[in-house]
Amino acid sequence: MMGLAAVLPLVGYVAVAAVKGRDAVWPTLFGPPERHAVVFEDWDREPASNEYILCPAGLCRGETHGEAPEFAVPAADLKAAWERIVASKPHTERLAWDEAAMQGDWEVRTPVLRFPDTVTARFVPLAEDRSTLAVFSRSHYGKSDLGTNGRRVTQWLDDLRAEVAA
Repeated sequence: MMGLAAVLPLVGYVAVAAVKGRDAVWPTLFGPPERHAVVFEDWDREPASNEYILCPAGLCRGETHGEAPEFAVPAADLKAAWERIVASKPHTERLAWDEAAMQGDWEVRTPVLRFPDTVTARFVPLAEDRSTLAVFSRSHYGKSDLGTNGRRVTQWLDDLRAEVAA
């Protein structure tokens, strides 16, 4: 038999979802996600357990999960390939784009409970025909993402490699 402590969150989720819709549940219960501007050059900390970040060599000062790969295409082509890939992902929408910085934010919602995560990507030209990107994926609720952000970034980069090689 489920205890009251286990039932109350479920009742709260269902009640808010019924009145406001599933995407409104977490902001209603816990407040809106904090979406601070990401300045990769100012990254000077260790990532939290619900974050995943890759940076090109020398861009981020703090600890990251690794160095971002380089691609044999101009930054504009890399960005266009990224946009095609992200547009094909379910429950994903672009929130913002800064053309001058070549940086954007995308919201990704988990399929069932609709937790909102944010992915920020910045496209970095290295030469006329070479580029890379910085990617920061993070969850807004909870202390752990059970590896979701790392798997997402890894999959999207695999897709990006295949897209630019085609």
